[in-house]
Amino acid sequence: MTGRENLAAVPNCDPADDVGGAEHVFLPGVPVMKRLLLVLLILSGCAKPRETARPAPELAGAFTWLNSPPLRLAELRGKVVLLDFFEYSCVNCLRTFPYVKEWQKRYADRGLVIIGVHAPQYEFSMDPKNVAAAVARFGLTYPVVVDSHLAIAESYANRYWPRKIVVDAQGLIRMDWIGEGGYVEMELLLQRLLQGAGVPGPWPAPVAPVRDTDQPGAVCYPITRELYLGHIRGRLANAEQVPNQPVFYRAPAAPPDDQVYAVGEWVNHSEYLRHHRDAGELEDYVGIRYRATEVNAVLRPELIYWLQVFVQQDGQWLQREVAGADVQYDEAGRSYLKVDGARMYQVIGRQPYGRHELRFYVAGKGLSVYSFSFGTCVVPPGVDVLKSGPTER
Repeated sequence: MTGRENLAAVPNCDPADDVGGAEHVFLPGVPVMKRLLLVLLILSGCAKPRETARPAPELAGAFTWLNSPPLRLAELRGKVVLLDFFEYSCVNCLRTFPYVKEWQKRYADRGLVIIGVHAPQYEFSMDPKNVAAAVARFGLTYPVVVDSHLAIAESYANRYWPRKIVVDAQGLIRMDWIGEGGYVEMELLLQRLLQGAGVPGPWPAPVAPVRDTDQPGAVCYPITRELYLGHIRGRLANAEQVPNQPVFYRAPAAPPDDQVYAVGEWVNHSEYLRHHRDAGELEDYVGIRYRATEVNAVLRPELIYWLQVFVQQDGQWLQREVAGADVQYDEAGRSYLKVDGARMYQVIGRQPYGRHELRFYVAGKGLSVYSFSFGTCVVPPGVDVLKSGPTER
């Protein structure tokens, strides 16, 4: 049965804590098996910062740098540094970008240096060209170090996306925050450290919540956990379980909840499922039964410049009011994704919480499906939320 569900909600954190959410890094280190033996975990709830005063390890061993020549923390003494560990296909990371970009605007000329550290999850996200395209697409103008060999991630013992580390003017770590949230507390700390480094005020009030789900009063419902494809991390709900060769998959008699199943001819590779035939008609698809208010998919076109992936929910084309930012419509009103690069695509933007079934149809061969992620935080009607913007103090 699909539709709305009445389940207990989990209150969001207070304004100083915001909402948590992180991914446990599936490290794609250079031997491939190193990537395949680690477990990926989604955390939800309210992350708590770890305040330490240990020296920050140097940013050594990077593959390349974007938006900047190589930087060394030793050369940044006297400045406050924010290290943002991220992955460009990680939805939790993307949700933090508006805050980080605003801090760049507010404090870059007052002594704050923001450095994005891109630690890849997939083989395609090790490619600096893909990282550079994502940095441009998201409008990140601060320095980004492409840590494709995970040298920096390992020096910080990092296993999460997103993770933000604040380094003071003496090169000591003053905050270590895993997950989303903490925006108010982090910005106030940045201001204190800048002031301690001799930067005079006044200081603006912290950035107001940029999304309803960041507001005080938001609640989060039980969610379908992130679903991964590929025979190492994922498991299809189909009876057929043959890796690395073309298989014609048949739909389960009763598709289970919170699992992915395939119909048609696909190859189950180590970290993705790839469509393998030119069907001509929309017969082959990947299906998921899930519960959430939003859905994202990590997809990649192979052997072709771009692909149309048609999307139905509960047997119907997507309603425009719930369709995600990457959904388009053809002249017949059919909803589809134009998959023209290896990245995350927003499929469902915001809908009432409930159980639904999505199907991703593709006619031509070459679509690779990596993962699906979900969100469930909403602001209930009648809840008072913070409306004020930044003010000087």
